[in-house]
Amino acid sequence: MPFKAIVVLGFVISSVFWYYRMPLWTYGVLFATALIDVVLYFVMGNVLHCYRCQAQYRGVPGLESHGGFDLETHEKHRQQKFRLAEAAQHRATENSATGK
Repeated sequence: MPFKAIVVLGFVISSVFWYYRMPLWTYGVLFATALIDVVLYFVMGNVLHCYRCQAQYRGVPGLESHGGFDLETHEKHRQQKFRLAEAAQHRATENSATGK
């Protein structure tokens, strides 16, 4: 999440410079933000992300043998989590209404 903040902050600062008609500073901020992003990309390395529990594993042997992040699979697990929570809340509401 902090990585998104870097991009948003760069966008906001460059927008202020653009508003005050300072294009060199605008492009400088955008270039610096992109440079920070590239450096973090190479420094952070690969991570194995569990779709179900959102655990992150770094430096695990065989990390390269796993496939890349799949947004469709991630979304399936995310929606399943919400559906299960909603069903549990619905059952709890029914049980309190019936006095069980």
